[in-house]
Amino acid sequence: MKKLSLPECQSSANTVTWEYPSRGNLPPLKVHWYDGGIKPLRPAELSHYLAMPNSGILFVGDKGKLMSGYYGGNPYRSRRNPDITRGYEGGLLLPEESFKNFSVPPQTLLRCEKENHYKEWTDACKSGKKTVCPVELGCEMTEVALLGSLALRTGKLLKWDSKTMRITNDNEANQLIAPPYRSDWNM
Repeated sequence: MKKLSLPECQSSANTVTWEYPSRGNLPPLKVHWYDGGIKPLRPAELSHYLAMPNSGILFVGDKGKLMSGYYGGNPYRSRRNPDITRGYEGGLLLPEESFKNFSVPPQTLLRCEKENHYKEWTDACKSGKKTVCPVELGCEMTEVALLGSLALRTGKLLKWDSKTMRITNDNEANQLIAPPYRSDWNM
């Protein structure tokens, strides 16, 4: 019988935290990412009768919390189960008793027709019109996600300067941002 030697175990579950300083009138901000089955701590305000959603977003504010689905909407409402009416269309506000008289604000932001971002993007490419969610925002979100991946890969706390697209505290990690291509493979 052959003896197998396994490579060093790599975790497929991770957490990443991004910390933003205050910007103008905006206070400092922390963003936490959990994946691979890791979830944030259960909000103390969440009813013990409700399970934590399988995926979603938890916004923590000064006056309460908002649990929303990963793609928006309420994780406790379902098209398959329309009888479930906990919370609002946009999410579940916590603590629920503090938001019993909450009035949903009127819709002011544009929405995609039939919530089809793919068709909207294709139509924008063909017509030259802007999309409801600007492509530039997607670029910024990609930058944030890639920086999180870089932090996981290096296992280090990284400080990022988005203007220069450089890490300011680790030259080795900078080598991973734009690695040199072999001479036969030019961009």
